[in-house]
Amino acid sequence: MAYTTINKSTDHFNTKLYTGNNNTAHAITGVGFQPDFTWIKARSITKDHLLFDAIRGVTNAIKTNSTAATDTNSDFLTAFGTDGFTVGSQGKINTNSATYVSWNWKAGGSAVTNNVGDITSSVSCNNAAGISIITWTGDGSGTNVGTGFTGTETIGFATCKKLSTTSEWQTGMYGAYSGNYRNFAYHFELNSTSDLSGAGPYMMTSQTSGDPTKLKLATEGWINGVTYVAYVFKPVRGFSKMGYYTGNGNSDGPFVYTGFRPAWILRKKVGTDSWMLVDDKRLGRNPDQAYLFPNANQTESDIERIDIVSNGFKLRTTDGGDNGMATRYAYMAFASAPVVGTNNIPATAR
Repeated sequence: MAYTTINKSTDHFNTKLYTGNNNTAHAITGVGFQPDFTWIKARSITKDHLLFDAIRGVTNAIKTNSTAATDTNSDFLTAFGTDGFTVGSQGKINTNSATYVSWNWKAGGSAVTNNVGDITSSVSCNNAAGISIITWTGDGSGTNVGTGFTGTETIGFATCKKLSTTSEWQTGMYGAYSGNYRNFAYHFELNSTSDLSGAGPYMMTSQTSGDPTKLKLATEGWINGVTYVAYVFKPVRGFSKMGYYTGNGNSDGPFVYTGFRPAWILRKKVGTDSWMLVDDKRLGRNPDQAYLFPNANQTESDIERIDIVSNGFKLRTTDGGDNGMATRYAYMAFASAPVVGTNNIPATAR
C-alpha cells in the first residue's frame, strides 16, 4: 500500500465541537474545508445521530441509531460552507446551551454520474483520502454500483442504507483475518448491537477480489425503485486504517498499531454489543472517556477505556465491549496528523 500524499489530515477530516443557540442560522466554522459528509450528535442531551451529505442535500437526515427512512426538515443542516456548515433551529442539532459534536469528511464535492457498475450511481469521491459517498436507485437486476475509487486498494469499510423506506444499516468491515472477516456478505448493523452475520437481508457481497471501483450488491441492494446511500472508505496508509484486534481481558489491554495518532476511532465487538466512538477533541486527554454509541441516542458516556497515542491506541479496560479475552473487535480510525513517509514506521509494519 502506498503512503498517503496528504500533508494535513484536517484538510480531509475534522472533528468540530459546538454549542447550540436555537437560532435559525447558526454558522459552525473552523472545520477547515467545505464538508461533503457531516455526522452530528448531541453530547449533553438525548438526541439521534444525524448524517448529512452533499449528494442527498443538507435538509435530509438519516440516523445511525434508527432504521427509519430519510427525515427531511428545513431546520436541520441548512448549508455546507467553505469552512463548515450552518444549522437551523431544530432541537436535534441546535438546542440552546446543549453541546454537540460534528465529524466532517471531504469527499468529492457535487455528485457526478458513475457508470462503472451495472447500476448507474451518483458519486462524490475523494480518492486521495479514500472516501466516497454513493447513491443509486435499484433497477431489479443490477448487482454492483461504481464507487468512484481508482487503484487497487481493497475497500475497508462500507455501510449501506435504504433512503426511501426503512432498513437496517448493513455495515461491512474488511479485516486482516481469513474467512468471514474478508467477506462483506458478513455484516454488522450500525443501528444495532447485533453480531457479525451472514444472514439476509444484506447489501454487500465479497470484496476479496480487491476491486474498489465497484461496491457489489446482494438482492437487498437492487430492489427496483428503492433508493439507497452508501458511505464507503478504503484505507490510505498514514491517514486511515480499518482492521481487527483481539482482546486480552486485562486492564493492560492490547496496543493497536495504526501508524498515526488517531483523531477518530469507531469500534465494534464481533459479538452482541454496542458500537463505540471516540475522538481526540471531546475530552482531549488520556484515558479518553468521552464515548458515544452510534446505535443509540443516549448522551455522552464518561468511561475510561482507551489511550490515544502517537502511533495507535491502547485499551485500558477489562470491559467486554472493548477488550474481552480472545474476543475480536473491528475498528476504523482516521489520523490527527498523517504520516507521509516511512519515518518512525517499524519495518515489520510496512
